[in-house]
Amino acid sequence: AATIPTSLMPMSAPGLGRPTSPFLDLCPEAHKWFKYRNHVGIPTQKGGDYSACQWLQSKGNWKRAMQDPVNALQEILDHFQIYPNCRFCPSAG
Repeated sequence: AATIPTSLMPMSAPGLGRPTSPFLDLCPEAHKWFKYRNHVGIPTQKGGDYSACQWLQSKGNWKRAMQDPVNALQEILDHFQIYPNCRFCPSAG
């Protein structure tokens, strides 16, 4: 696992004095990258184009594939009270 510069990482959840996130509780060691979930799918052929990736074949497939990872990221950001704005999202200011 790669080491993250301390200046780029939030404080570890136990030191914050507020409830932890289930995703943060999975982190085995502070200030280290870790993989908490697998990728959204496996291409159907090696070296194929977008059609070999079922989740890229339609907007609906993409949205279904991304829903769980996005929800997990949102929970982590909410935990640290980080609320990014995106000029492309319908909820953008």
